[in-house]
Amino acid sequence: MNRLFKAGKAATALFWAAVVFNQFSPLQGSIGEILETLGALVVGIHFCEMVAFGVKYKNLLPNLLMHCTLVLVFGFFHFLEAGNEATRPN
Repeated sequence: MNRLFKAGKAATALFWAAVVFNQFSPLQGSIGEILETLGALVVGIHFCEMVAFGVKYKNLLPNLLMHCTLVLVFGFFHFLEAGNEATRPN
């Protein structure tokens, strides 16, 4: 499962790199518009995930702000990974 999280985070990082690149040097044709639209959509979805994460794990994780920021960037890949950390017995 750990490999899946790492692969998902890597793919998400590549996606964000393409979105940022597209903002500074717009790609030709519809691919640039698609990246822009998908980037906005993913930010909205990740924001909702971040809010749900903050509510669910408010008192279970130290440094909640860092985890919420990572959920905003990596979405459910970090949500699941941190959720496993929060529910793991000490």
